[in-house]
This record gives sequence, C-alpha cells and structure tokens, in this order.
Amino acid sequence: MKRYARALNFLFVFLLVFSFINKKEALYSNILVAVEQFNNSFDEKIYVLRNEINYLYKTRKRVKVKDYEAKGLINYFDDDGQGVFFDSVVPMPKTYYHYNFKGAKDILNKKLNNSLQTLIYNKINPFSTNGDIIVIDTFDKRWVDSFQENVLLKSFFKLTKSVSRDNIEFMLYDRYKDFIYNKNVFSIIIPEYNISGDSGESEILRGIWYFDLDGRFFLDDLKNIKARTGLNAIVLDSKGEIIASLDQDIDKKSIDVEKYYQFSLERTNYKILIQKFNIKNFLDLEEVLYIVLLIALRLYLYKKQKLEKEVYKLKLAEKIKNNLLVRDSLTRLYNRHFVEHNLSYPMKSCGVVLLDIDYFKSINDSYGHDKGDHVLRAVSDVLKLVGGKNSYAIRWGGEEFLLLFKNTSESELLKKLELMSTLIRKLNILDARGITVSVAATIRELNNKQNLYSAISESDKKLYEAKNLGRDRIVF
Repeated sequence: MKRYARALNFLFVFLLVFSFINKKEALYSNILVAVEQFNNSFDEKIYVLRNEINYLYKTRKRVKVKDYEAKGLINYFDDDGQGVFFDSVVPMPKTYYHYNFKGAKDILNKKLNNSLQTLIYNKINPFSTNGDIIVIDTFDKRWVDSFQENVLLKSFFKLTKSVSRDNIEFMLYDRYKDFIYNKNVFSIIIPEYNISGDSGESEILRGIWYFDLDGRFFLDDLKNIKARTGLNAIVLDSKGEIIASLDQDIDKKSIDVEKYYQFSLERTNYKILIQKFNIKNFLDLEEVLYIVLLIALRLYLYKKQKLEKEVYKLKLAEKIKNNLLVRDSLTRLYNRHFVEHNLSYPMKSCGVVLLDIDYFKSINDSYGHDKGDHVLRAVSDVLKLVGGKNSYAIRWGGEEFLLLFKNTSESELLKKLELMSTLIRKLNILDARGITVSVAATIRELNNKQNLYSAISESDKKLYEAKNLGRDRIVF
C-alpha cells in the first residue's frame, strides 16, 4: 500500500512538472504573439496620428489674426478656444493658418481610448532661430509662461529620430508632469520636414506635432495581453517609470523586473513587461483526483498548442496573401488580383471610376522616378482619405487608378470626385508644378464580374474624352 502511495505521489509530482513545462511553453508562445500584436497596434496608432496630421494640413484655412496680447517674447490670442502663440521677435502677420484642433482631438480620442490630453503644433521657421508659431487645442494663458521658458520650442526637440514602418517618422518621449493641467503624460512627437536640394538629399525641419497622452493609450493593448495570457503587463519608459498598467496600485510598489519577461516596444526605448508564469499556482492541491485533472489539462494544452500553431499558420498565410497578392507594394492600394478574386457581388448603384494622373511621364522625366513614386503614394493617400469605408481604391496600372463606390448616387459621387481632384491639386510635392488628374465615372448595377469590366470599359472611353478635352476634369 505504501509502495502504491509512493508511486502515486511520484506520478503526481511527475505529472505536475510535466504539465508545468508544457504549459509554460504554450504560454510563452502566447506571450510572443501578444507582444507582436501590441507592436502592430502601436504602429496602427502612429499611422492614425499621421493620417490626422495630413488631414489637418490639407483642410487648414488662412484666417485673419485676431486682437492679440503680448508678454515678454510671446504674442498670443484666443482663436475660438484654441491658443495661438507667436515669437514676438518677428512682426505679427495679418493672417495665419487655422487648424480644427477641437475636431481632430475628438476624432482621435474616439480611436485612442480618450487618452489624448493635449494637441500642439509648433511651426518652425527653418531659416532663423526665431519666428516660431505654436497652436494648442485649449487656450490657457498659463502656456505663455511655459513658452517663455522654451519648454516646447526648438530647444525641446532633440535630433534623435525613430523610424516606424512605412517610413512614418516619430519620437516617443518619457513620462513627465504637465504642470499646466497637472497630469502625468508622455508625448508622441511627429516632425514635418521640407526636402531641399535638386535630388532631395537634405531635409529642413518645418514643424513639430505634439500629442500628449496618458496611460489609456496602451490600456486596451494591456487588456488584450491579459485576455490572451492571463498575465498582468506593464509599459515602462526609458527611465523605468510606469506609463501604463492594469494594476492601479502598481506605481506604489517597487517593481522587481526579474519577475517579468521584458520585450522592446519596437523602434522606441520603451519596454513591455509581462508577468512570468509561477509554478506556485499548481502547488496547493495534492489529491488523487487532481492527477486526473492534470492529465486532462495536459491533453487540453497539447491540443490547444497544436490548434494555435495551425491557426497561426493560417493567419500567417492569410497575412502574406493580403500583403503580397491583393495589395500594391508601392501605394498599399488593392491591385488587379483583388479585383479578380476578392470582390463580392452584387454591388448596387456602384460608381465605377477611372482616374489618371495627368502628364505623369513628364514628372518622371523631369523629377526622377523616386519623386514619381512619391506622387503616386500621395495621390493614393488622397483616394483612401476621401473614399471612406464603403469604397475600394485599386491601382489599376502605372498612374491609373480604379475606384469603386458602393450604394452611391450621381450627386454624392460627383462631390467625392471633386474633393479628390481639389485635394490632389493642393498637393505640394513638385517644385513650381501642380498635380492634376483626369477622371471618368459611371454608375452601374454590378451583379457579376462581366458587369464590372463592361462598366470599366465605358469609363475608359470617357477617360479618353476627358484627356481630349484638355485633362484636369471629370467626365460622367
């Protein structure tokens, strides 16, 4: 009997250790996937910020300078609740560019978990040490004293750069105390550059966008880690200070980093800490019945690990398919493969549009293919911006694009096409030369692929008509 009990105890310990090892391997695999998702989510948020900057820049308005006050080296005034601050060394202009920061902040907070505290734009005169203009989302005279001390002027901006995917340039600053609003925040900073030189070999800093955020920026990502692994996670800045955590009391405790797995937040000096798995979770039960549960757990973990590997392979294959097969590598628009294999029918009241960049060959010949690629990407960004969720933007070939607008009317479609043409004309990419497009459109009921190609053929004929009439126009 004792021998049997001893064997049973040995089996219990063996199964416990065996289960722990396998669960630890499966868990660590889950952790790696969770960290990858965290980094992908961060990239998407940077992309959201960059897109909002592009939209603000394209929709800005030149308005008259209002009555202003002066204090020390700062001239300032209230622009409908926004603060506008000028370096008073330079005479006040009669007009300046107004950005709709209030609307931008509302939009971003809906996408970023209400984590955006302050939105600031610092426009810099690249040819002198003076002449800066700063716009902030909320007018508060206390900012005057802050700007007097150069807290957010050029001296605050360091030259160290971080580069994220798709060449989106940004900087991530450590946690600090914002004494104006008395909040702990960190800043994501996105600089704007002017390209100078015939070959574009040098860049001049034009402006800096400051997004002051709190820990809610990372909160959903931490919840996803918790949901996937069952473990707590923390985001630390380069100084080891806590940016975000699900544990509300964590900042009152001393963090033992040895109890956490440490991962880098890609292209930054921040770290993601994930709690390590602890065998103590299994040491409080010794009954024979638990041995059966351990065996069942071992089988479950084996099947779960095998299933997750298969799911991961399927997701990886799908990701490769989406990125390589249905997306154009230069513009990130859909391609012809997407049209052939991924479109779903029917599409009722579908606007079928062909859009061609005017005189694109001369752009390549005059400015080089790198600049031509830059024009293609810029036009593609406009198409994605204006098109919205109920449309498809496709690179049809070379400088020609196919746009499909589902459930639209002629008046709605015409408004969107006119807005696209206007925004493309306003692209400031080529020195002393604007960019225009010729557009042809028709609205058809698309029940199958044959209907689509028939509509494309009709739009193609109208596109030739637009070109023959002098280009830079829309033909219905």
